Amino acid sequence: MSERQIIQTESANYFGFERIDERGKRRRDHEVVRANGVLTLTSLNVRFVQVDPPGQFEIPVGKIVRVGTAATHNGRSFGFLPVLQVAFTDEGGAIRVLGVCVGRNAITQEWLVALEQILTGAGSPSLVVPAPPEPEPEPEPEPEPEPEVAPETPDVAPEEPARPYAREPVAILLETRPEADEDRSGVPKEDDATTLF
Repeated sequence: MSERQIIQTESANYFGFERIDERGKRRRDHEVVRANGVLTLTSLNVRFVQVDPPGQFEIPVGKIVRVGTAATHNGRSFGFLPVLQVAFTDEGGAIRVLGVCVGRNAITQEWLVALEQILTGAGSPSLVVPAPPEPEPEPEPEPEPEPEVAPETPDVAPEEPARPYAREPVAILLETRPEADEDRSGVPKEDDATTLF
């Protein structure tokens, strides 16, 4: 069978491999170095040619056990872009998962459709795990009610609040002494009491 190219992404972002342990849990490879390169799906394999550091690997189509997308791979993400995941059985019989970001959701969906066509065309049952649904737009928040405004009142000076310790002025009566009819200014004083405030 001759090899033919199905789909290719020249600016793919490599996230490395995760492995699936015997209990079915994903195990991260924390020492992976992310890289850019060319991801190609052919009729025979999935090939990634890494630019820097130079490298290449291939996954035969017959070894693929599952494909899908995820938000993260190896504990890393590429912002809001999905990560294409291709699970396959390696030479030792262990399951490993390749993680590559190929672009926006539409491009990732093209890759999933192409992989499903190759896998079902190769006699395999559909191994594509459906992509998570697009998040529904969040409803717009209801506008906050405007604070109630007190009705306008005519321009009247507000009453001063009562001060707790204020007292009304008190009239103090002083008696004059008969011997001091004049003060120092030389003006005679009145004989009756004087009110001060």
